[in-house]
Amino acid sequence: MGESEAFEEFIKTAHNPKYARVSRQTTTRDIQKYFTDCKAKLVETFGTSVNCVCLTSDIWYGNAKEDYLSVVAHYINSDWQLEKRVLGLVLIDVSHNGQNIADRVAYVLTDYGLTDKVFAVTLDNASSNASAMLKLKPILSHYLGFDVTDEPEYASFTLSGVYYPTSPLMIHYLVKIALHLKNYANDIHIRSVVQPMIDKYNKYWRGIPLLYSFAFILDPRAKMKGFTRVLRRLGGLTSTDYSTYLVGTRARLTDVYNKYEEKYGAVRLRRTDPPVLSGKSRSAWDEIYDDDGAAGLVSGSLPGTLNMSRDTSATSLLHAVRSSVSASNASELVSYLDCDTVNHLTDDFNILNWWHQHKLTYPVLSIMAKDILTVPVSTISSESTFSMTGRIIEERRRNLKPEMVEMLTCIKDWEAAEARLQQNVEDKELEQAFEELYLD
Repeated sequence: MGESEAFEEFIKTAHNPKYARVSRQTTTRDIQKYFTDCKAKLVETFGTSVNCVCLTSDIWYGNAKEDYLSVVAHYINSDWQLEKRVLGLVLIDVSHNGQNIADRVAYVLTDYGLTDKVFAVTLDNASSNASAMLKLKPILSHYLGFDVTDEPEYASFTLSGVYYPTSPLMIHYLVKIALHLKNYANDIHIRSVVQPMIDKYNKYWRGIPLLYSFAFILDPRAKMKGFTRVLRRLGGLTSTDYSTYLVGTRARLTDVYNKYEEKYGAVRLRRTDPPVLSGKSRSAWDEIYDDDGAAGLVSGSLPGTLNMSRDTSATSLLHAVRSSVSASNASELVSYLDCDTVNHLTDDFNILNWWHQHKLTYPVLSIMAKDILTVPVSTISSESTFSMTGRIIEERRRNLKPEMVEMLTCIKDWEAAEARLQQNVEDKELEQAFEELYLD
């Protein structure tokens, strides 16, 4: 198009009378240089200002009958703001098996110098992705100095196939959904339809991945107190006894913190007492911290109920774990968990800002929180990349070389990120529908 007389006339008439058209070869060289310069700046940022990245990846079946594999990095910048960058959109013109997927992901990470900085990878639950992770784990297991393949309890760090919302607002709505499902299940006429939904709900909530429990505990409004109460509510809804899981989660959280202590202990400069923050109006957190409501919902007669005030065995187990923590009582993790929760029980509370403000109080734990809170729980960022790529490879541009497709996709994403436009919603009607979805 840029070489056509019509395009040249349009630019001269509407924008710049002195415009002179250039060849596509010149345009290609200009794009290549611009991409290379932007990429070099991004590599420098990763090398100097980013502790770790969390990845998503997926495969796109393009309009030009060519398939592309995306690699998208999520990280928190030096100002404690969440960032996203498309690192690669690589042609995958071979079988979509685990080895080929792993090879392309590893190539992109090596190209950006990120092999030793990967904390988590989020993929969909395709069998080829599971195979790819088995091949990638030994390569990507160096960030905290241990091989996750040898520690199965950390498997959920690197393979996430299901979205597990952990915000109190989402838990609030899911509790309501569960109650409705139970009520409908008593109706014999629709039980056949509702029962599979109940089974699916229970399947995903009975086995909660450790990583999402860690994220919830690292919300200063929750800590172990809120986590215990959430498990109590879920125990009543799914007929599951979470007592052992509760104790095990704290033990595993301590294990992970000790890894961070080994890696980042030298960053500790000074410790200050955590400030007390006053709260605003309560919202979905009422469902968690309302003792009467929680007791009425799960009632002691329900099987699988977790009630720490009455479950003496769970209480003694928890006490035993606290007593056996390898770090001293002065450790940041113990100090954080033993402090009162933040009385700011609203859903507009910015967790990253809180950890940023308390990084001197918890210099090591804040790094751990930053890493865990960066992990994306779905592959939506890859899907967003594919939507953008679909506008690049349209009907009249099917002859673009894969290298040019990747450069254009990355440049568009990086420029949107710099302008803070990545999260802009294009479909305003859909956005409004979601805004009004939970109106009572």
